[in-house]
Amino acid sequence: MQTDAAYLQTLMDFIDDKEAFWGAIHREDPKQVFSSVKAVRALATATKSSCDSEEGAETASEIATACRDYMREADLTDPIVQAAKLEALRKEVGRNLCLAIHDFGLVPPQNIDLSDFGGAVDHVVRNRP
Repeated sequence: MQTDAAYLQTLMDFIDDKEAFWGAIHREDPKQVFSSVKAVRALATATKSSCDSEEGAETASEIATACRDYMREADLTDPIVQAAKLEALRKEVGRNLCLAIHDFGLVPPQNIDLSDFGGAVDHVVRNRP
């Protein structure tokens, strides 16, 4: 039986394989990004259902919600709007990946640069209810 850490590691590795979450935004194909985000949302939703802990389920849920919001709001015909929405998605997913690394001792991703999130994650962790 897998642990929450194993489920979340699988989700993180899946996200890390999707260039939409780390590639140069100006070179991204909006339709391919949408497809990648849709696949991540599906896995995050399944991960949420598989997790036993509240923290694990919450992390997966936050990632699924960020993907859903992107899918609803991204304008695939307007590159400026699409880029802004993709950047917002990357930030939210990155923050949640950092929390998962902190909470579950996950192996950090190889492609996604999470260095900008260190201080924010420390702040969130210190100020949790």
